[in-house]
Amino acid sequence: MMTPGLDKTLHRALELAAGLEHEMITIEHLLLALLQDDDALTVLKGCRVDCAELGKDLTRYVEHEIGAKNLGRDPLPTQSFQRVLLRAALQGQHS
Repeated sequence: MMTPGLDKTLHRALELAAGLEHEMITIEHLLLALLQDDDALTVLKGCRVDCAELGKDLTRYVEHEIGAKNLGRDPLPTQSFQRVLLRAALQGQHS
């Protein structure tokens, strides 16, 4: 079952990729979206992640290194993106 917060985060990842006219949604888009999620930020800060620096680095990466542009359609998830979601769902079921 997907929580409303996770649904919003996934939607933000899609909006980010679409806004940059990317053909694919990547795990980098997902991580950038997670940086705007309060629950994810709590975990990241608990792991002593410099979220501001990570956000800058990821933004630079997705804006300059992901070059594939879409052809007027919504971005599609990469296999890595799908695998991360599947593993998270399986982990959630086992917990």
